[in-house]
Amino acid sequence: MGVYWALIAVPSIIVVLVARWVWPHEITMKEWGMQFVGLVASTGICILFLSMTKFASLSDFDILNGYVTGKYSERVTCEHEHACGETCSGTGKNRTCVTRYCKDHAYDVDWNVDTTVGSHTIDRLDDRGLKTPPRWAQIKIGEPAASEESVTSYLMVDEDRFKTTQSVRDKYKDNELPKYPRVYDYYRFDRIVNETPLDLTDIRKYLDNALKTDGAAKQLNVTLLVTDKDEDYFDLINEHWSGVRKNDVVLAYGLENGNRVKWFHAMSYGDGQGNQVMLSALSTLAKGKTLDLNLIQLQYKLITTDYERLPAKTFAYLEDSYQPEWWTILGFIILNVGISIAIARYMKQNDFF
Repeated sequence: MGVYWALIAVPSIIVVLVARWVWPHEITMKEWGMQFVGLVASTGICILFLSMTKFASLSDFDILNGYVTGKYSERVTCEHEHACGETCSGTGKNRTCVTRYCKDHAYDVDWNVDTTVGSHTIDRLDDRGLKTPPRWAQIKIGEPAASEESVTSYLMVDEDRFKTTQSVRDKYKDNELPKYPRVYDYYRFDRIVNETPLDLTDIRKYLDNALKTDGAAKQLNVTLLVTDKDEDYFDLINEHWSGVRKNDVVLAYGLENGNRVKWFHAMSYGDGQGNQVMLSALSTLAKGKTLDLNLIQLQYKLITTDYERLPAKTFAYLEDSYQPEWWTILGFIILNVGISIAIARYMKQNDFF
C-alpha cells in the first residue's frame, strides 16, 4: 500500500504547504503542524478504506454440505411490550420520569432446526409463534442440508484468469446466463443447473445424500451444469461464475440426442491444480456416454477417492498483485484534498495558538 499512501497523501501535502504560503500570518507554525497531523490521520483513514476494498475483492463463498440433526420448539422471552406506567424521581423542577414497559405475554415460541452446518429459526405464522409453521413440520431428521461459508479467494484478484473471448460472449449474448447455485429456504441447495428437459431427480437425490457425510469428510462440494449448448458455452459460464468455489468439483455436460454426452468438462479450484489426473479421468468416463445415475456414481466414486482440496494459501502470492480501480484511488485523493482544504480554512478562521 506504500504507493497508494504517496498517491493519496502528496496532493494534500501540497495543499498544506500552499495554505502556509498564502496565509502566513493567519496560520501559525503550531497550527501548520496540526494540519500535518490532520493530513496523516485523514490519509490513514483513506488507506484503511482502500484496504477494505481489497479484502472485499477477495471475498467469496463456498457450499458446506451436511444434514438435519434435530428440530424443536422452545419458549423464549416475549418480544412484544407496551407502556404500563412511569418511574419517577426527584421533586419540582428536578422531577424526571421514565416510561416503564411491560411484556404483552408470558412468552413467545421459536421453531428451530439444527443441522451439521448450522442452525435456523423458522419464520413464525403469528406474532407469538403459537402455531406450528408448515415449513417446520416438513423438516425431516437426516435430510440433506447446506450452508454458505464466507471465504477468502486470492484468485479473485486475477480477473483475467476467468475471461473468455468476445466472440463467445457475442455468440450467447441473447441467452440469460444461469447464476451459480445458492442456498435457499434456510438450508436447501439445488446443485444441478439444468438447461435441458431431462429429469435429473435421481441424480440430485444421490449426490445430496452422498455429500451429507462426504462433504465434511472430503471438504467437498459437487455442482453440475447440464446443457444442450456448444462446448464454448462452458468458457462463458466459467467467466460468469468467476471460476469455481474453493471446495468445488464442477461437472459440465453438453448433451445431444436426449442424454448422450457430446462434450464434457470438469473443473476444480485453481484451474484444477493438484487434481488434473482426476479431472482427465472424469472426462474419459463421460465422453460419448449416457448421462444417467450410473455415470454419476462412477464419477462420484472417482472424485471421493482422488480429490484433493487446495489450501487457501496456495494462491496467497496473488494478493500482492491487487490493483484497485483508478476511480477508487481518485475518489480518495479528492476526499483527502477536501479534508486538507477544510482544515486549512478552519485554521485560518480560528486562532488556536
